[in-house]
Amino acid sequence: MDKKELLQLLQRVEFLAGGSRLRRFLEKPVPYFASIFHRKFIFPFRKLPWRTTCITFWGKKMHILLPASTDIFLTGGKSHDSEIRLAKLIIRQLGVAGTFIDIGTHYGYFSLLAHQVVGPQGKVYSFEASPGNYAILKLNAKECPGMETYHSVVSNEKGECTFYEFPNLYSEYNTLDISQFKNESWLKHHPPKMHKLPCLRLGDFFFENNVKPDFIKIDVEGAEFLVVKGMEAFLRKENPMLVLEFLSAARGNENHLQALHWLSGLGYHPFAIHSNGDLTPIKDVVQYLQVNQIDSDNIVFRKEQTNH
Repeated sequence: MDKKELLQLLQRVEFLAGGSRLRRFLEKPVPYFASIFHRKFIFPFRKLPWRTTCITFWGKKMHILLPASTDIFLTGGKSHDSEIRLAKLIIRQLGVAGTFIDIGTHYGYFSLLAHQVVGPQGKVYSFEASPGNYAILKLNAKECPGMETYHSVVSNEKGECTFYEFPNLYSEYNTLDISQFKNESWLKHHPPKMHKLPCLRLGDFFFENNVKPDFIKIDVEGAEFLVVKGMEAFLRKENPMLVLEFLSAARGNENHLQALHWLSGLGYHPFAIHSNGDLTPIKDVVQYLQVNQIDSDNIVFRKEQTNH
């Protein structure tokens, strides 16, 4: 399946995501009813996720837990506008036989997409700290030769750290820093489990395993600076495409700003992902979010201000 076909198939996800609930119901009436019923009437009382499978927009089976991945279950892809644009970027910019690094993989949606793009000669390295998420990620990687998974926190130091894992509905908020959610109303009713997990530095991992990535995706709920700091020597020497989830000031973006300023010191420039997957230079990331009234977006960093 070539890039053009993947982009065409992704349009269906975009069509369903941008439409009404009725549109999604009519697309898959039985799955829609089942997933919504579980989310509203079963999960709130039993707190148990529903383990199932779905078919991604490129036609491959994916293991998931509901309600966390309801969008993938119903549309075949992650449906937030920023995630659709990121999928387009991966398809357009990642090369066949390339190397993709996924930090904060969750169940592996973007890793599986990258594996589809790079093909059998490429490599995908996926890092997920949450024990619950990692169990599903490992299942998804079984059918993907060239995709390797690691159950570890990625940081700027080796050793052991405390990691907080939320119930399934909030599993995409799993984090090293729980304080960022202290004012959220849901936290009281959905407290996290605390885990002691190993930490690794990406720079060491790249050197020890002779890995030279082309594309590094980072979505780690406030630990972005720690991740990039842990590969300082590599980033000074090389120029991979970096993608960081960036939050608005209203959602607390101190760690993201720290990563932005640090990367700027290494010569990296920020880019927005256009609706077609192209890159547009950004002079001020905070202003970009404010002007476009976005509370979070995937921001690309590269050393030169040109498209890849």
